[in-house]
Amino acid sequence: EHLLQQSLNDDSLHSNSIQEQTKIKISRDLSLIASQPVLTHLALQRLQTVSGDDIVSFTEEIVTIAAFILDHSSEVNYKMQLDFVKVWNKIFIKEPFQTAVSTVNALRPHKFSLNPESLVPAIYKDHKLMDILEDVLIILRCDQRVFLTPPLLSILLEVLRLATTASKSLYSSIALDN
Repeated sequence: EHLLQQSLNDDSLHSNSIQEQTKIKISRDLSLIASQPVLTHLALQRLQTVSGDDIVSFTEEIVTIAAFILDHSSEVNYKMQLDFVKVWNKIFIKEPFQTAVSTVNALRPHKFSLNPESLVPAIYKDHKLMDILEDVLIILRCDQRVFLTPPLLSILLEVLRLATTASKSLYSSIALDN
């Protein structure tokens, strides 16, 4: 019985070790984002093989890839855009509201610039979930290049669908309370 318990503990440690190694690999892959489109695409391909549970803690970093795609549109191919959507869907399934808010904030005009010399204007404060639910049109006030990038537009429409449904629910419950 003692040997069985020790074996179970060893398996648990091994499992935790694998999860920790996975997170280290994900972190390393995400550090490549700002370097080159080819490396970013490789990172996206690797992220597709990782479970949504393992990558959900990297939502902010993953969502910023959308800004990278917009900023490097001449160097980014359609396959990379589709790979991004696959990874984005993995985290959206696990944490839809967190992913939606991060996406709205990442796709605002001039929100992120991978050029270190540029400054983000002070008027661009991050939106909160309630801001979006109270005014779903915030979602459509994104960088206009999103509308010219079909895979990113599909993400935006998914966020809009979620926010519209949640907003209707919120306002229905407020109306019922009154």
